[in-house]
Amino acid sequence: MPEVRAMSAVMRRVLALWVKPEVRPESAPGSIGAVQAAPVVYVLERRSVVDLAALENLCERHGLPMPAGRILGRDRSA
Repeated sequence: MPEVRAMSAVMRRVLALWVKPEVRPESAPGSIGAVQAAPVVYVLERRSVVDLAALENLCERHGLPMPAGRILGRDRSA
């Protein structure tokens, strides 16, 4: 797993040069940070390494919890 984490960190740095994700509404990071005891759920439209890396960059930039796992929906596999 250390190799995967290192590769993810490199991808995030490279991706940050081209991709600039935004949080909408802009007040969302403050609202999420204020309720630290509640779980945070991030929803991505597609299952993509690039989308996950962009989300991780966004979480780091706004001081939000990093995505740690997946919640499986109906008819979805791990």
